[in-house]
Amino acid sequence: MRINSGHTEFWSMNSRLLIQRRTDDRCLMKTGTVKAGLQAALLSLVIGLSGCAQLGEIADADSAAADTTTDSADAVASPEAPVAADDVAADAAIASDGDAQTDAATEPAEEVTPPSINPYLASEPVLSAMAKAKFDAALAKAKAAQSEAEVAAAIKAFEAVLAEQADLSGARVNLAQLYRMQGQTDTAMTQLKQAVKDNPNNLDGWNLLGVLQREQGDFTAAEQSYLEALQRWNDYAPAHRNIGILYELYMGRFNDALTHYEAYQALQEKPERRVKGWILLLQRRIDAGEGVDSAVPSEPEVAGEGA
Repeated sequence: MRINSGHTEFWSMNSRLLIQRRTDDRCLMKTGTVKAGLQAALLSLVIGLSGCAQLGEIADADSAAADTTTDSADAVASPEAPVAADDVAADAAIASDGDAQTDAATEPAEEVTPPSINPYLASEPVLSAMAKAKFDAALAKAKAAQSEAEVAAAIKAFEAVLAEQADLSGARVNLAQLYRMQGQTDTAMTQLKQAVKDNPNNLDGWNLLGVLQREQGDFTAAEQSYLEALQRWNDYAPAHRNIGILYELYMGRFNDALTHYEAYQALQEKPERRVKGWILLLQRRIDAGEGVDSAVPSEPEVAGEGA
């Protein structure tokens, strides 16, 4: 398994401050690292205009150097925590690309087609006044959480939200993140599975579920979760990036990884330099004959009845 490769997984639309317009599934915490022995976790703050925000990027910490800083404003630390060697390799690939140094100056910028509408944002859930009040209180606790005890209090607060209105998938995604911060991965996954059952269009829920499944080594399940998100909205950039990482680093499916990295780049207002480096390096490996073709499910072997 490759780690410390510089590849950074996303699980929300981006790591900058976002404005979400949903009361149901957008619940998030303050950027920061929870102390008292919790996993290092960098979260971007996402505030919902309607009173609900959803936890944003979380720094994965399964690498040898789980740094929570990156070179990019659009990146957070991940299972593949950034290391200087990988950044140098990506930069070298860009610098050695024949047209890389002159493209920006000599070619007109490509017109970017605006993404289609996120189906998750297309409908507004009905939220009771009591549920909203409890949610606001839970969000305040989560945003202020800086210790294990405060995270535990935020968990209880979101549980109270769900006791008031159990079908709020965003509250469950928040709860999953809080449990994950406590190292309770199985409980976090249970909440995420219920969240996407309650609202299959909760793309962030599918995406985070994929990250956790990947962390547990269940690459097939992780792939399916990312594909569930993309099936519902093919312009969901984080899933393109994450499934590209999965295909490249864990499944050896370089052509598929390249397809998703390119799709991710096409959805950015300005292509990310780091991902451009990944694409160039990956293309070179493909040209050298590395990697495998797209996986095609094979028929399971059936034991014969006898020779």
